[in-house]
Amino acid sequence: MVPKKIILAELENHQKAHQKKLSTYHNLEQRYFQNPQELPESGKFQYLTLLNGISYETHWLAWCNQVMELLNQRIEK
Repeated sequence: MVPKKIILAELENHQKAHQKKLSTYHNLEQRYFQNPQELPESGKFQYLTLLNGISYETHWLAWCNQVMELLNQRIEK
């Protein structure tokens, strides 16, 4: 079995990468999609794809936080 310390370090690396990507997606949203209702249809599809990416990264980060919290808990006896 992989030591917990290694798993946590790897999760932290992934967490940083996903946080960076989420930040990029939010920046794109602010820069190009401030009024999505006014976009042409093709732009709306681009916006919806971006929202899917934001949702994915947000969910991944939430899961990562849950895993790290659980692995960092000490078992009390």
